[in-house]
Amino acid sequence: MHFTSVSFHLREIKDPRVHTIMSTDDVMGGSTTFTMLSCTRRFREDNPITYKTLLPALKDGGAAAEIYVNTVASKETVDKIVESLSHPKNVIRRRTG
Repeated sequence: MHFTSVSFHLREIKDPRVHTIMSTDDVMGGSTTFTMLSCTRRFREDNPITYKTLLPALKDGGAAAEIYVNTVASKETVDKIVESLSHPKNVIRRRTG
């Protein structure tokens, strides 16, 4: 038994031997943050192009998926990864402070 992100859960659940017993939402009593990206103000100021392009790339899905497939030589297709990123449980937000 293990807990995982939505993306990996969607892959695993396709195997008929795998079934969901409970989710993180069940344990925590609601939606939780599984993965976060953060950076310092200095990084944001020193790398404005990287900072400004990261969130749109993640929200686009296709761009992020293509980079992932090409970087890790994934056996998954870009379309399958976009499908996973587009799942309603994957929420991408920006918060600065």
